[in-house]
Amino acid sequence: MISVDCPRCGKVWYSDDRHGGKVRLCSDCADKLRQKRHGSPFRLDAFAIVALILFAVDGLFILLAHLFPDVLAIPLVVYGGALLFVGLAGLRSCSRYHWYLADVDWDLARWPLLLALVGLACVLAYASLVLPQR
Repeated sequence: MISVDCPRCGKVWYSDDRHGGKVRLCSDCADKLRQKRHGSPFRLDAFAIVALILFAVDGLFILLAHLFPDVLAIPLVVYGGALLFVGLAGLRSCSRYHWYLADVDWDLARWPLLLALVGLACVLAYASLVLPQR
């Protein structure tokens, strides 16, 4: 048995496991950190705020385009196409050297994916405006 020091609370405890080193978290501190990790499933961070703003702007733009299709149909498809193009180009640059989706850094790639999905929503809304009229 070896004595192990917990760097968080300073408690000395004993273990049979030698390969972990002499400085490790005790079971109490490890349990507290695990409980903190499983907090709220929804985090209000920059991505959530930008996503809410983009969804609100797109929803308003699509609603106004349905009310005034002669005026706002073309700006809707240009806005949606620009977002879709920028989003797909950014997603391609984030996943350029990765063959599998698990290898992509999704903390970075979620931003262009958000732009691509929002742009696709605008392009599909334009298609629903134009195609039934023709």
